[in-house]
Amino acid sequence: ANPKTVGHTAIETLDDAVYVGPLAAHKRTVSPTSRPVGQLLEYLENQTEHPVVRAGIALGILSGAILPQDDPGLLSRLLATLFLAKDGYDLRGMASVEHQWAEEHASYHIALSTIQLEGNLNHWLLFFAQSVERAFTALGHKITQPDSHSDTAKLWNFNDRQRAILHLLDDPEASITNKTVQKRFRVSQITASRDLTKLVTSDLLVSHGKGRSVSYTRI
Repeated sequence: ANPKTVGHTAIETLDDAVYVGPLAAHKRTVSPTSRPVGQLLEYLENQTEHPVVRAGIALGILSGAILPQDDPGLLSRLLATLFLAKDGYDLRGMASVEHQWAEEHASYHIALSTIQLEGNLNHWLLFFAQSVERAFTALGHKITQPDSHSDTAKLWNFNDRQRAILHLLDDPEASITNKTVQKRFRVSQITASRDLTKLVTSDLLVSHGKGRSVSYTRI
């Protein structure tokens, strides 16, 4: 969880990240610093509702009342995911709520359309909360009956620092060294070596080079 406020900078960062290439035409259709966006963020930050409800409100209002109807919805879905992550409800990225939305594509859009048709968020928030619940249930099933060869089963046995190292290497082009781990996490050379060795023996990282020049990438 992260107590930092979600503000205009976060919206601009998400906007810059997703509206590229063929989607660039949608960029800045609504300014991240516009009054409606500002009111939405202020409202969400002052809400005492459950974090899942706040995430659902973020997606619903941004998609249903602020962004144009032809917007592909990437920004609004990412904002909802950001609010889930902010409060720890993405379970360190292991709860894939967006997969539920993709599997229930038609139901997702029908539920979203009820915001305008009914003039409230009730139907949408029910669908949103149920999709989060289904994602958690699916994750729980993987944890209680893990496939010994799956990444989920392996990640469950790692500490926070080791999972953070894997997260730093999500980009296929990224690499890391023992010295980088030492500096970033303020640990000793022995601790960094132990972390990296465990990730290598778990078939999640591969080493390149020898001696002090060795680096590691994701498999």
